[in-house]
Amino acid sequence: MPYKNIQRDDRFEILQVILLNNFISLDSGWTKISDATRVIQCHLNINNNRCVCQQQISPTSILVHYVDKKHPQLGVDEQVIETCCRKKLILATCTSTTVEPEWTILKTEIFQRWDYGINICLFDEQQKISFFGLPEVVKHVQQLFEDKKIKNVPTVVKKEANKPEVLPISKPSTLKVDNSPQTSKTNIHQECNQLNTQKVEKFLITFDVDEPGFEIFVNQQFNQLLTVVKSKCQLEKQILHHQIQIQVPKAKVHFNNTTLQMQPQENNSEPTNASSQASIDPKPNWFLGLFGFKKSNKQSSWPVQQQKSTSQVQMTSNVMNLTSVAIGNSKIIVCTGDLTKQAVDMIAVCSTSSILCNAIISAAGPQVKRIFDQQSSNDILTFETSGGNLPCKQIAFRPWICDKYQPQHLKQSIDTFVSSVITYALLHNMTTLAFPSIGCGQLGYDPKLIAEYMIDETYRQLKTSVHSQLIVSFVLLPGQQSVYDAFSDRLNAIQIIENKPTSISFDKQTVKIKLIGLNKNELIECQNKIKQLARSCSLKLHLTDKTDMADWSQDIIQKYYNYCLQKRVIPAIDIQNFILDLIGPKDAVSDTEKYFFQLTAEILRNARIQIISHGFVWSFEISSGTWEQYSYKINQQIEDAQLTKLSHIEFLNEKSEQCRVVFSSMEEHYGTRKRKVCRQRIDSSLPNVEKSSFLSYLIL
Repeated sequence: MPYKNIQRDDRFEILQVILLNNFISLDSGWTKISDATRVIQCHLNINNNRCVCQQQISPTSILVHYVDKKHPQLGVDEQVIETCCRKKLILATCTSTTVEPEWTILKTEIFQRWDYGINICLFDEQQKISFFGLPEVVKHVQQLFEDKKIKNVPTVVKKEANKPEVLPISKPSTLKVDNSPQTSKTNIHQECNQLNTQKVEKFLITFDVDEPGFEIFVNQQFNQLLTVVKSKCQLEKQILHHQIQIQVPKAKVHFNNTTLQMQPQENNSEPTNASSQASIDPKPNWFLGLFGFKKSNKQSSWPVQQQKSTSQVQMTSNVMNLTSVAIGNSKIIVCTGDLTKQAVDMIAVCSTSSILCNAIISAAGPQVKRIFDQQSSNDILTFETSGGNLPCKQIAFRPWICDKYQPQHLKQSIDTFVSSVITYALLHNMTTLAFPSIGCGQLGYDPKLIAEYMIDETYRQLKTSVHSQLIVSFVLLPGQQSVYDAFSDRLNAIQIIENKPTSISFDKQTVKIKLIGLNKNELIECQNKIKQLARSCSLKLHLTDKTDMADWSQDIIQKYYNYCLQKRVIPAIDIQNFILDLIGPKDAVSDTEKYFFQLTAEILRNARIQIISHGFVWSFEISSGTWEQYSYKINQQIEDAQLTKLSHIEFLNEKSEQCRVVFSSMEEHYGTRKRKVCRQRIDSSLPNVEKSSFLSYLIL
């Protein structure tokens, strides 16, 4: 094969070559294979050797155009080309005295290989086939053709000089011909005729391997799979694809309707005993008192303080109109009531609605009115104030203006109004928020449109924003039943979406293996070895008592499932029983297990931050003078209940014990067992707990 040297200019972009007369002529049998140029070109490119291969018909040869090695950047050493063509790539042949009918089928299969023209190529001369390519691939393909030839050659007995001879086949019984005088010529011919009609029996075994990770092994390390069967049989593989749906579990909801507390409307009845109310629902609640009255940091007149301390909130069972939908750990509520009486972190007010503003400012008191008048005089319509005399902590004033004659702008204006308030609430770690309806009064907008736009934008914010939990309520006027019906219907449509099982499409791959050979026992042996190899490629992991999963939001669950399936690991989470199962490629399963603990650590870290922001930690006495801290989640439940002035809080501890903390006696009750509880500031001394140990508990 001649190698032609090419000198080139630095600006030359391999658009042309300048051939020189100096070349080396090498004689090789594979130069007649037209596809050999593709194989050589491919492997030269892999090694970053900039060459151009070209087949020459007369005389038959392959020209490799290259740049002289003197070139500092693009030069190629001729010895590198020689090594690639002579040592890295080899030539092999397979011959037969007759035309093999099964060779035609096998040739078609070789031509359809994904790596034909890359790792292997062939040249057919009827009774002779030449192969050229990588040694391991060439030898394997050559063996396939040899097996076809051997398996189809009948056993023939020839007579030469009165001495019979048997042509051997792959492991057949050898015909022995006795040359003694007692052996008649007729017997010999009868034996030969029987052997001529005998064909070699072939056995076939087909089976599927469903071990996750084996398909990766087959695609990446197929030659290693061939070493399992060696020369005992022919192996064919096929990857079967099945689109399956992986169900994503729903996050555990940490609250229920019977424990949500609110003051929907003016209540002239006698105050209800708080203790009897709280005992209605014994189940643990992550968001106790979300709509209850919270302690105000501002001084106000005695009547308002008395209202906050004595007028206990009504349970949801006493609310005439209420609809709610859980969105992960968050919630959307639609109810009728008085916006000025909502004990939430913040209420939203339309600063361009004079009727609503006057009602809110009048109830909030002179401090809020003074700030509102000051901001309005400066044409500032977006601002926040304290709750003043209202039970809420803050009031968010936001403008909302939309020309009724330009309805195309209605949705955008409502989206801006809702998203502005929710974004502010999330930024300041609020957990409860109340909206009025807008546009359904004197403006006369269709309540169905207003409900659709306000609830849909709230739903979108809760689904896409990164937050722990947020309860958003829409407090509607009791006399506007049509408005409530519109909001309730839209929320029910959201409920259908949330209840629909979430699934992810996954390409499940199964490997179909076909083994063909002359010995059935050897085929079974190879089958068992392949199955054993497949099992070693995958890993099944079963984790129990993963109670931290109860705190995972729907977004975290979805995030974890996406990560696992990208790694080709199939997860199965049982939220109720705290079980995690993983099955997939061995290394990938280990990665997904680490990612599980990483997500859990992030959630715990956020819980620690919330405890630090509250500034208090709760502990219980396990023995005289020995105290133990509650978990992060229970600590937050107890602290929220204490801040909302509940008489007690019930929860399920880590031992699945339904416990009750009574704030008046500062005791924890479980059955007949009673033990003391204490509430300490983070920066103060804890009972029998070193400060450094506690800080480690919070921060590590």
